[in-house]
Amino acid sequence: AGLRQRVEAERKLNFYFRKFELLPGNVAYLAFDQFPMPSDDARRTATSMIQRMQGADAVILDLRQNRGGAEGLNQFLSSYFFDPAKP
Repeated sequence: AGLRQRVEAERKLNFYFRKFELLPGNVAYLAFDQFPMPSDDARRTATSMIQRMQGADAVILDLRQNRGGAEGLNQFLSSYFFDPAKP
């Protein structure tokens, strides 16, 4: 399948963001099952998920079912959690 078809298939799976829930104690839970091909749509979906967690006091990223995937979106997501000025 071509790149466009793969991105469309991943879009139908919400780019592998399986579940978001706000748990008691204001804990954000996000189950994320694979890193999709880096695309503008995948980045927008990831940004939307991160924004949903902004007001939480704690975050659980459930990667237990994550099989890896394409490189690129992992760095994008990490940028929300790590200070780039610190080694």
